[in-house]
Amino acid sequence: MSTWKQTDVSRDARPHTPAPANQDGFKMTTKGAFENLIAAAKVLASSETIGSVVSLFDKIPDLEASIKSKDEQMMDMDVKMEKEVEKHKTAHKESLLVYDAAKDDLKSEVANSKALVASLQSKIEEKDAAIETLKTDEADLKARIEKLKASVDTQKEKAKKSTALVTELRESVKESKADQDRLQDAFQKQQNLLSQSEAGLKRSQNEYEILRKESSSMSRRLEGMRSLTVSLSDGDPMATITKLDDVWLAVSALVCSTFFRDLPNSVFQNQAIWNGLKQSRYDELALPIPQSNTNAAKQMRCVAIMANIARAIDTYILQPTDFLPSNGGLRGLLVRQAQDESRKEAALRAMIQALLPTQQDTAATSRIDEACNDVMHDVGGLLPREAVATFKGELTDIVENTRDIWRQVRRSRDAVEPSFVRTEYSDWHWHQLQFEGDKAIVLDSAPSTNTSMDESLFAVFPQFNLLHEEAQGPVTHGVLLMRSLVEEARRELDPQPSSPRVGRSNSILARFQIPRRVPLETYSGHGPEAKSFLEQQSSEKRSDGPEGD
Repeated sequence: MSTWKQTDVSRDARPHTPAPANQDGFKMTTKGAFENLIAAAKVLASSETIGSVVSLFDKIPDLEASIKSKDEQMMDMDVKMEKEVEKHKTAHKESLLVYDAAKDDLKSEVANSKALVASLQSKIEEKDAAIETLKTDEADLKARIEKLKASVDTQKEKAKKSTALVTELRESVKESKADQDRLQDAFQKQQNLLSQSEAGLKRSQNEYEILRKESSSMSRRLEGMRSLTVSLSDGDPMATITKLDDVWLAVSALVCSTFFRDLPNSVFQNQAIWNGLKQSRYDELALPIPQSNTNAAKQMRCVAIMANIARAIDTYILQPTDFLPSNGGLRGLLVRQAQDESRKEAALRAMIQALLPTQQDTAATSRIDEACNDVMHDVGGLLPREAVATFKGELTDIVENTRDIWRQVRRSRDAVEPSFVRTEYSDWHWHQLQFEGDKAIVLDSAPSTNTSMDESLFAVFPQFNLLHEEAQGPVTHGVLLMRSLVEEARRELDPQPSSPRVGRSNSILARFQIPRRVPLETYSGHGPEAKSFLEQQSSEKRSDGPEGD
């Protein structure tokens, strides 16, 4: 509590009465003193200092109440702060619990996915066994029906014979009364035989109706099983597979029109761009890429980018399903199954494509984006900024078209897979990549002039191979980069002749950052045999007419 201190009135604030001129002669009366006292009181009352002090003194209780209120507010704020801290700690603990639960759920989903794959494989085996059983039962039913029809025909023939015999007996009765009793007995026997035949015919009809119902039930069960898969095409797969050759032509045209040009010096000085291009799928020993604007340098840049796009399409698009990544192992499983028994591979492939069709479309769109982004990561630095969007848009159109074509191939009964492995056949040949000016062309080298694999460097575009237990081998030619095309670029990088690198042609594929296929050397057939097999299969299917899946 504040202490009030009395303030003395200064001497200057008192009324000052001048002394009379004659001090000795002045006599103050009582009335004069009283007037002076009143005047002094008025002066004191009108003083601003006294008024301020009094007003401050009056405010002291209000100030004390305000201080007490502020103290209470501070205490309330402390309590609220403690509560908020406790709430924050509780929320933090709950978030940790939610995170742990989500982590456990993710582990459980991974385990469930693995169990689902195992369950699907088991179900496929069960379905195949059930189909074989149903087919066997259907064949048995048909045999029984044929037997019943034969029995009915036999009974009809017996009935006809009985009728004829009755007629003969009646004629005999007319001719001889003596034989009437004997004929009457024979007639009665034939009537009994006819009744038995009619009863047998009725039983046969009942059995036929039962078999017909069983056959109808089995047909419905087969239709139910077919609904679990997509419909596989019986058409000619070569008509679709050859469309993929048009994809590679579109890739080469896009790359040459975009990248066969002079680059500014700033691009040559940015080593990160070149390191990314070389390390994306090759190194400088496998494919020389001079950092210059010579024709040889432009050709090597275009070759590297074309091969890059082909392998990105293979990795992200040419897969048996859009759900799993290229290293998921499903493609290898289907390849082995197709080589062992193609019918089971087709059934498994159809069932996989029937799973979650909407989600498969979404996944396919993501795979297209991944393929384009992979390519742009390696080659985007070679483009001016204003050309990046145009190139990526045209590349996306090509990849989308490839996705649509590959979907048709995946829905063929015959299994077809791409391969970059260079294999030499006596009766099948690869195409060769060459340049005419600023355009890439593909030469169809005849078998009589076919070069050996040692004269090639690597496959720019893949072959497509039929996988079947009866015929396996390439059905398209694929495109090779020949060593003769890279010699000028190699001399530009290394003017001095160097000793040959032993085993370089055999190790080139080891430097590609792509999954290695099952080598074609393990195939039992050759290209023409595989292609002839496809054409024969298509011809037989067209002559037999449409079948069920």
